[in-house]
Amino acid sequence: VSKGEATDESDGSASDVSKLHSKLHRLLSAAREQALKSEKLSREVSECRSDIAVLKKTSSIHAALQEDVEELRTQCGSQKKALTDVEALHSELLRWTRSLQ
Repeated sequence: VSKGEATDESDGSASDVSKLHSKLHRLLSAAREQALKSEKLSREVSECRSDIAVLKKTSSIHAALQEDVEELRTQCGSQKKALTDVEALHSELLRWTRSLQ
């Protein structure tokens, strides 16, 4: 092995190390970038879960209010019928009172 060949091999090794170093640096940068993206996605997922919890709560409140509205409608219907009955009795009482005069 001549001195020239040994130098070429060492230069080749240095070049390979340099290429490997560059490749590892790119991989590290890509890994950091992916970690940031993953962190961002994790935050977004957390925000979505919070939004879903709020929507579920809002939905259950809406359902409860809807039940209250239906009950009020029923009560109003009963009160309208009672009012109609009272008005009819009042009219009958007025007719009866006039008939006595």
